[in-house]
Amino acid sequence: MSRQLGLQWPVTQADVALIRENIKHNDCYCYVLEINGVIQATVSHSKNKPLII
Repeated sequence: MSRQLGLQWPVTQADVALIRENIKHNDCYCYVLEINGVIQATVSHSKNKPLII
């Protein structure tokens, strides 16, 4: 949806390399939704901060 709206956030262009860099440089949990071998969504959550929904 973000890509269709033209949003320019780095997350809208996330690929495996970006996800790996995020994990490598941040103390976070990263979840990836993959359907038929294509990344559909990612969620990153810092291990050191509370999750606020």
